[in-house]
Amino acid sequence: MIDVLVVGGGPAGLAAAIRAASAGLEAVVVEPRTTPVDKACGEGIMPGGVAALRDLGVRVSGHELRGIRYTDGRRSAEAASAM
Repeated sequence: MIDVLVVGGGPAGLAAAIRAASAGLEAVVVEPRTTPVDKACGEGIMPGGVAALRDLGVRVSGHELRGIRYTDGRRSAEAASAM
């Protein structure tokens, strides 16, 4: 029997499934998208998100973010990471 159905296999959906499974629930993840993702989803996880994943027992690898920049082609906003 499925206790939890998670729709979406991104970082938040997978974290929800891990949390449910660690509570002893049967969790199933479905990803409705049948084509490649056309935007970044989880490629840049903020330090708090990385810490939350580690708390779930996920082995996190990659490069630490030094900051972030958002741009729309004409304007941009940026900030350095506090970590």
